[in-house]
Amino acid sequence: MVEGYLKNPFASERYPEKNRPGQRLKWIFSLLKITIGLGLIILLIISGRLNLGVIFIVYRHPAYFIAGILCCIGAFLLPIYRWWILARIQKLPVGGFDALRLTMIGYFFNTFIPGSSGGDIIRAAYTIKSCSEKKPHVLTVAFADRSLGLHALLIISAAAMLMQPALLSHVPGIQRWTGMITGLIIAGIVLPFWFLRKGADSIVIRLCGKIVGGAEAWHNALQLYRQQPGMVCLAYLCSVANVMFSIFLIHFMMLAGGANPGVLESLVVAPLVILVNSLPITPGGLGIAEAASASLYNLVGQAGGANGMILARLIIIMFSLMGLPFFLLNKSSSRTLVKP
Repeated sequence: MVEGYLKNPFASERYPEKNRPGQRLKWIFSLLKITIGLGLIILLIISGRLNLGVIFIVYRHPAYFIAGILCCIGAFLLPIYRWWILARIQKLPVGGFDALRLTMIGYFFNTFIPGSSGGDIIRAAYTIKSCSEKKPHVLTVAFADRSLGLHALLIISAAAMLMQPALLSHVPGIQRWTGMITGLIIAGIVLPFWFLRKGADSIVIRLCGKIVGGAEAWHNALQLYRQQPGMVCLAYLCSVANVMFSIFLIHFMMLAGGANPGVLESLVVAPLVILVNSLPITPGGLGIAEAASASLYNLVGQAGGANGMILARLIIIMFSLMGLPFFLLNKSSSRTLVKP
C-alpha cells in the first residue's frame, strides 16, 4: 500500500492542483475526517467527559506539566535518531540534519495537513525525491521503522498486564477473550524475532516484498540488519524509550489535569490510546484518541482520560509546529540530501 502511494508521491509537479485527478474526492474525504474529529470532540464535551477548562488549571500542577513537556521532547527526538540508524544501516545518503529535517516535516504533516497519509509516508516521499535511485531501500526503512515502534508499543503494554493481571478483571466479558488476546500478544512479540532468522528469509521476502519495497530490497535489508545487530538493538531501544516517553506524556497530562491514574494503569491504557491515535480516521487522530482515552481509562476506574489526552495533544501540536520552518525551507530551496 505504501509503495503504491509513493509511485508518484509528488504528482502535483505533473498536474496542476486544480486538474489533478481525484482532487475533489480527496477534499471531500478530508472534510469528512475533520467533521468526524470535531464531532467527537463536541460529543465528549456535551457528555461531560471532556472539560476544556482543564487547559487553564494546569498551573496548579506545574511539576507534572513540565514533566509532560520533557517527555514530549524525548518522544519527538528519539524517532529521529531511530530512523537515522535504520537509514545508515541500509547505506542511505542521510545525515543527522537530514533526519531531523525530514522527520520534523513528517510531524508537521501528520498533525496539521488534513487528509495527510501520515508522517512516515511524507518523510519517505521527501527522501525518495532526494535520492530516487534508493527508493526500494527508503520504503523498507519506513516499514522497519514503524514496525519497531509498534512492536515496542505491544511489548510494553503486555508487560504491564502481566505485572498486574487483575487490572482489567472487572471489565465485563473480558475473561472470554483472555486466551485469544494472550495468544495474539505472544505471536506479536515472537514473530519479529523469528523473522530475523536466516531460514525465514523467503517468508519475509514474500510477505514484506509484496507490501513495500520489493523482494530484492528486503533481501538486501535483512542481510544488512544481520551484519549490524548492535545498531538494530540500539534502534529498538530507541523505540522502547520513545513509547515510554509517549506513555508518560499522557500520564503526566492526566495528573496535570487533576486525575490520579497509577503508573501501571497508564502503562496498560496509554499504549492502546497511542495506537488508536495513529489510525487514519481523523487528522492526527483528533477526537478518536480523546474518546478512546476516556473509555479505556474509565475501564480501569479512572476519570479524566479525555482531559489528559487533549492536554497531551496541545503539547504535541506545539512541538509539531516546529516542522513548519523545515517545510517552508524545503519548498523554497532545491537542497538535496548530502552524503556525510
